[in-house]
Amino acid sequence: MTGRTPVRPAAALLDWALRNSDASTGEALAPAEVRHALDRLVTVLPGVDLAGLSRSCGGHGRTLAATDRCVHRLDGEQHNRGDGPLVEAVRSGRAVRAEITEVRTHWPSFVRGAREEHVHGFLIVPLTAPAPGRTSTVTVSCYTRTPRALDAVDEHDLSWRP
Repeated sequence: MTGRTPVRPAAALLDWALRNSDASTGEALAPAEVRHALDRLVTVLPGVDLAGLSRSCGGHGRTLAATDRCVHRLDGEQHNRGDGPLVEAVRSGRAVRAEITEVRTHWPSFVRGAREEHVHGFLIVPLTAPAPGRTSTVTVSCYTRTPRALDAVDEHDLSWRP
């Protein structure tokens, strides 16, 4: 990094997700500290308007917390379809970043939903990756409603690992 302070909310999100990795798949609300960390990501990362935290395990995933209902919708539809940038980030273990116009033919269903929500771009970063003894992947999804707004976001600020 270039002298910037790393985004510490990612550490709080990862810590919570790992402590609660055996939580049931029911629709339980995430603790206030996780919502606060997501709100802080939106505040400190330039261009990020919406954020969410998901956990994927064995081809199934769910959104654990989000700053807005549209994140639940966008991430939830990707989990349900098994396709989209979030699923790609889980499969590859790498960050996925693009503008909606760049991926319209690659993930057409995701792009339709993103356009309906007035989302122009995204950055989805796996905070954990599958490893021996760990079967789940935790991701943070960042969305913007401004074209090219996420170009300056350093994905390594979000890639905090223990």
